[in-house]
Amino acid sequence: MKSEFTRKLSCLAFTLAATMMMGVTATNATPVYNVADLGTFSSWPQTAGLPNFGVGHGGAYSYGLDINDSGQATGYSGDDNAYQAFVSDATTHALTNIEESGIAPGNRISFLSQGRGINNSGQVTGFRSIVVRGGRMEPFVTDGATNKIMTLPFITGGAYAINDSGQVTGWKNTLVGQRVDNYGHVFGGHIQGHAFTSDDTTTLVTDLGILPSVVNRGLDQASSEGNDINNSGQVTGWSQFQIGSTANHAFISDATTHALTDLGAFNSGQYSESEGNGINDSGQVTGWSYVKVPAPTSAGYHLNKHAFISDATTHTLTDLGTLNSDPYSESVGNDINNRGQVVGVSSSKAFLWDSGTMYDLNNLIDGLDPLRGLFTLDIANGINSFGDIVGTGRTASGATHAFILTAQRVSSNNTSNTVPEPAPLALLGLGLLGFGVIRKRRR
Repeated sequence: MKSEFTRKLSCLAFTLAATMMMGVTATNATPVYNVADLGTFSSWPQTAGLPNFGVGHGGAYSYGLDINDSGQATGYSGDDNAYQAFVSDATTHALTNIEESGIAPGNRISFLSQGRGINNSGQVTGFRSIVVRGGRMEPFVTDGATNKIMTLPFITGGAYAINDSGQVTGWKNTLVGQRVDNYGHVFGGHIQGHAFTSDDTTTLVTDLGILPSVVNRGLDQASSEGNDINNSGQVTGWSQFQIGSTANHAFISDATTHALTDLGAFNSGQYSESEGNGINDSGQVTGWSYVKVPAPTSAGYHLNKHAFISDATTHTLTDLGTLNSDPYSESVGNDINNRGQVVGVSSSKAFLWDSGTMYDLNNLIDGLDPLRGLFTLDIANGINSFGDIVGTGRTASGATHAFILTAQRVSSNNTSNTVPEPAPLALLGLGLLGFGVIRKRRR
C-alpha cells in the first residue's frame, strides 16, 4: 500500500508542478508595460533674421514616431506656429530639439521638421522645411553623437527610416519621362516622387522606381515611397501598380538588385490596395490592406483598412483583424520587430499584435503604474527588439503627447493583466515530488 501511495503522490505532484510551471510561461507571454509621458518642448527661442514663428510659445503637442533598442525615441513637438524634430534621452526621456543642436541659439533655419526614424547608433532621419529656400522640403540625417544635421545629396524629398548601417529610405523627386529627338536633343519630362535607398554614407542614392506592373506598361507617371528599411537593406513602402488608378500596393525590395516585389492585397480589381509600413530583419512586412465588407443597407461594399503581416518567404498577407467585433472597424500596422510583434492603431486605440492575439495596449499598462487610467494610448508607431513601444496619446487634460511604453523584463504584480504568481505552488509540487522519490529510494 505504501508503494502504491508513493507512486500516486509522485504522479500528482509532477502534474501539479507541470501545470504551475505552464502557468508561469503563460503569464510571461502576456506583456506588461510601464508608460512614460514624453511631454513637449518647453520653449521656442527667437530666430534671428527670420519670421518669429513660435516665439514665446511652449510646445503644445508631441508625436512619437520611432524607438531604438536603447530606448531613445524620435518624433516632433510643436504648437500652432511650428513643429520641430526631437530625440529623447534613453534614461530621463528629456527631449532634445534637433534643430537647435550644433546651431547657435536662435539661428535655426527650419521651423517645420520631423524625426521619422532612429537607429541603434542614435542617428535620426527625417525631413525639414527650409525657410530660407522657399519652404522646400529636404531630407536629413544626424550624426548620432552631437545630433548635427547632415542633408542628403538631392534637393527635395523626405527620409522616413534608417537602419543600423546608416542606410536611409524615403521619397525624392525624380525627373522622368524625358524624350530624345532625332538630333539628340533632350526635351520634356516631369517630376515624380519615387522611393529611394541610400548607402551607409548617404552619398550614393538609388532610385527604387515603381512596381514592374506599371513599368512594363510604359507608364512614367507613377509614384512610390519607401517607409522602412531593415538591416539587410530591404525596403518596404508603396507604389502605384496599375494604369488609370491611383491605388497603391505594398512592396518589398531586393537588398542587392533593388527590384520591387508586389506584395498584393486582400482584394483584387478596383478594391485592391495596400501599403507597407514596417519591415523586420527576416523580411516580414506589416502595413494595411483594404477588405470588402458588405454594406448593411445596400448591395455595395464598405472598404475598411485591416492590418497585415506578410510571410518572409512567400509574401502571403495575413489579416490581423481589429480590436473589436464591429465589422466596420479598422486597423493599421505601423511597425514590426524581429520577434514578429506588430504595433499600430485600431478603433482609435494603440494595439500590440503578438503570437496571434491583438491587444489594446491601454489594458497592458501595469496596474501599479501611476499613469494607468490617466494617459490614453491612441496610436503605436514603433517597437524595438525588446518590445518597447513609442507612440502618441492623450493626457488627462486632453493634450496630445508622445509616449514610451517600456516592457517589463520580469514579472510584476499587475492587478489587471497578470494572474497571481504560481511559483510557491509549483515549488510545493516539486517538493512533494521529491518527497515521493526519497521514500521510494528508502524502500
